[in-house]
Amino acid sequence: MITSQKVNRLDVVILSEAKHLDFLRNRQTVLSRDKGFTLIELLVTVVVLAVGLLALAQMGVMAIQTNKSTSEYAIATRLATNKIDVLKKDPYDTLITNVDSGKMDSEEKTGLPSSIYSRSWVIANGSTNGTKKITVTVSWGNGSKKVVLNSLVAEGGS
Repeated sequence: MITSQKVNRLDVVILSEAKHLDFLRNRQTVLSRDKGFTLIELLVTVVVLAVGLLALAQMGVMAIQTNKSTSEYAIATRLATNKIDVLKKDPYDTLITNVDSGKMDSEEKTGLPSSIYSRSWVIANGSTNGTKKITVTVSWGNGSKKVVLNSLVAEGGS
């Protein structure tokens, strides 16, 4: 004998299973309609990807240009520092204003064949007695770029 309580539980289970089957059928229908990308989605993806790749390429170009410029400034600074060191080794009384022999081919001095550096220096009396101020200027790129270094030399020392 089946009681009404058992029948009610069975009805609930059957209804629950029926709802679950309906859910699965609806989900299958939705999935069968969504088989791939639309043309618009594909075009948007391609445009976004292209913009990102162009930005990366531009960053690479800027990094190369910055690296070249930094290298040029480092070479110019080294040339100016070397000239100041040479001038400081000279006796104080022999320090006179002069200009280097004009242009230096950087291949000869730095191992880089593409640039030519011009170096000049000025030696003037310092702000106090017994001192001289050395100013060395290294320029390149038709004079558009330059490095200027200053040093002070005291009489009887460097």
